[in-house]
Amino acid sequence: MMLPRRLGQIVKEKPEVRLSIIGEGLELLGGHVESLSASIESLLGSGERAGAVALGVVCTEEAAKVLILLDMARDINSQKVLGSSAKNFYSHLPRAIYAAVHGANPTTYAEIVQDVASHRESHYLDGPNDADWVFRNELLRQRETALYVDYEENEPGKFGWTGGDPELVYVSHEITRLVLSMKAVGMLTETGAKVTSEVWKKSVFDEATRWEYCRDKAMLVVRSVLSPDAEARQKFWPDIRRIAEKWTFPLTGLDLRVVNHLPDEMREKGSAVFEQMMMDEYGPSAHDYR
Repeated sequence: MMLPRRLGQIVKEKPEVRLSIIGEGLELLGGHVESLSASIESLLGSGERAGAVALGVVCTEEAAKVLILLDMARDINSQKVLGSSAKNFYSHLPRAIYAAVHGANPTTYAEIVQDVASHRESHYLDGPNDADWVFRNELLRQRETALYVDYEENEPGKFGWTGGDPELVYVSHEITRLVLSMKAVGMLTETGAKVTSEVWKKSVFDEATRWEYCRDKAMLVVRSVLSPDAEARQKFWPDIRRIAEKWTFPLTGLDLRVVNHLPDEMREKGSAVFEQMMMDEYGPSAHDYR
């Protein structure tokens, strides 16, 4: 019987075999992302924006899987890293977090830690007073809005149809551009996996470490996989620059799983925040304003 979702089996292999498996996956995913990206452009060209947005979600998740594999290569000897990364490879939220992080421009590892934490909450409070309404996880909501039409509860006791409107969905394609640049310079190969593993071997950083640390590592990887020919390097300069600027710290040391909150609990928290705000503004008699 052929069983799907078995990337976790990689922990049973020797490091050199692990890198070979990762390299094969990088090539397949790189080609898939390239094909999906071309289809998105075709759909946009024919005015099929809804289809393009839906396919864009799939494309960014496939691109995220590329970066997950590269993160596995960066710490190829850690069974813990490989095991957790294999789970992230198959989960919607971790893939969306990869896309969000690589769509931003974090200057330090601390910013990534904070960003990831903010994206993990199943629900959050927002509104004019920052605690008026309860919203679902934004990354998952955007994904589902792009892919599905649904009848849902928007506010307590208020229901309505959602989805189907591409104008209400934002899909960042930065991670797709990054992966296409990696493919162009030759990173998405077995050689690319091996070079990445060697360059990042025994790397040490903390929350104060700046993005330039990753930039320098990225340039070492690119120099190793790209032809030393000056003309070739000039041709791929936009790709090299994108990789240097956008390929950031590995996310393997962070928990990317959803932190679940019940909506009723969040509403109670919102009420408590609002009551405290009224107390701060009007003093002990704030209850008179409720």
